[in-house]
Amino acid sequence: MKKCLMIIVLSILAVGCSNTNDQTVINQKIIPQKLTVISESQDKLVSVLADTNIEGDLLDGITLKIRDQERKFQWKTVSNPTYYPIVLSENIDNDPDNEVVVILTTGYGTGMRQSQVHILKQDFTELSVDDPLQGIKRYIKTSHVKEDGKQIYSLALNNRDFKKEFAESEAGQWFDDIVFGNIIGYRVQDKHLIAELPAQVSPGLFLGTVEAEYQVKDQELIIGSVTFSEEN
Repeated sequence: MKKCLMIIVLSILAVGCSNTNDQTVINQKIIPQKLTVISESQDKLVSVLADTNIEGDLLDGITLKIRDQERKFQWKTVSNPTYYPIVLSENIDNDPDNEVVVILTTGYGTGMRQSQVHILKQDFTELSVDDPLQGIKRYIKTSHVKEDGKQIYSLALNNRDFKKEFAESEAGQWFDDIVFGNIIGYRVQDKHLIAELPAQVSPGLFLGTVEAEYQVKDQELIIGSVTFSEEN
């Protein structure tokens, strides 16, 4: 009789453990993302969605919707609504259909703003985009000297030389040479993608801005020309 009771008790305990484990599994189920439209094109045909109910500085895993089709990408953009993505529907090649341009901000701060651009066909095929920082290095030469309490920076581009002198007291920190890449921006103008790279001489001072204009070649955007505009 005692042996029978023991078997019954063990059976009850086993069932209880099984239920507990099942409950644990249920509790560990992944909660579906609640996607919110954070940006859209002016014509409303393209939108960017993300789960904004997360902690942290970055929204990770972006869903792109083109008309009634969606696809998720492992893109990242900052969670600050001020810097939500820019979404454009622009024709930047010779095809009849517009391309989708998505400009993401991946970081920002004092004297720094990092952007990333994605160009896609309407079937979600992504075009390769030449790295603007590496691309402009093929076109420009820079130099820096310090003379008589002045910081002198020079930039040579397209057979032109740009030079500017700064008083030592204008900044608390001076770069050893002109710095590119702390700030990178993008825009579309006259059906061309343009990358903007300010030429920094200190965290808060600039010589001007280098602009790289892209051309479409096959399934790739390459830098076709580079210009420089001096800081006023």
